[in-house]
Amino acid sequence: MLEILSHLKKFGVTLILLIGDRLTPRHRLERVPEPQVSDETSQVEDYDRVMESSMSAIYVFCLGLIYRLVPEGEALRVADICCGPGQFTKLIKDHLNCQELYGVDLSAPMLEKLQKNVPEAKVLRDDMTELNHFAENGLDLTLAMNCLHHLPDQSALAQALAQLDRVTSPSGVVFAFDVARLKTAWQTHLFTETFGNKGREGFEFFHRDFELSMAAAWSLDELVSACPQSGKRSWYLLSPLGIPSLVGLIGLPADWRAQLGQKTKASSTSLAVEDLIPPEFHTELRLLRLLMPLSRLKEVSGSNS
Repeated sequence: MLEILSHLKKFGVTLILLIGDRLTPRHRLERVPEPQVSDETSQVEDYDRVMESSMSAIYVFCLGLIYRLVPEGEALRVADICCGPGQFTKLIKDHLNCQELYGVDLSAPMLEKLQKNVPEAKVLRDDMTELNHFAENGLDLTLAMNCLHHLPDQSALAQALAQLDRVTSPSGVVFAFDVARLKTAWQTHLFTETFGNKGREGFEFFHRDFELSMAAAWSLDELVSACPQSGKRSWYLLSPLGIPSLVGLIGLPADWRAQLGQKTKASSTSLAVEDLIPPEFHTELRLLRLLMPLSRLKEVSGSNS
């Protein structure tokens, strides 16, 4: 009974956030940059438990999107930028055909944990605004999961997105997904209290980090203004309907619609990873999948091809 009530509450809060977003014409919250991320051992261990948190639903949802966007069966050169301890890197390794797999982060302790979690990955210490280890067009799939909000200002955001674009081949995919700043304080409070592991024993760090992340998140307009204009690929803003707190910025090749159409029904449904998510977070995954067909995919920068 309590589980049913919890699911109903999450559906109700999602509806309230949708209505609040539609009724609020512009942002009333200024962005508050995040404090410097600590890489103390205790915090690295906390981040390593991400698949026990509500973030697991977002990871699995994004894995399904990526699975549909990349060429079927093709061996890929993949980099997970700001990979942390490598929990999403591991999902990519387990479910995609990776010819080369790189885990990139600035934190040495995070990379040590990545090496234990995903020994197949090549570990690189690098700044996402520079990516000095990668040649131009050297990757087929470049990922930036839940990390753009760590950047201090819009100049750094534009630099990071430009680097993601530079290192990815014109036929490749850039996939960035993050929280989006909500328009008011009450929306942010309601969202973090409901979906931010509030009151869950042992996850106090996650809840506080979630609050800081929401304050530091970019608005949709800020993301669009920093979008690359190189013409190498088309860039799309993905805003899941009814979930204004999440946003994807995706760079796709000119023929991406044809590639998507070539995916067989069997291959698209074979990615069954729900068992990776704790049962209490299945509602989040159901919401994302339910609302995805109604979501907005807006082209914000075109390809020259």
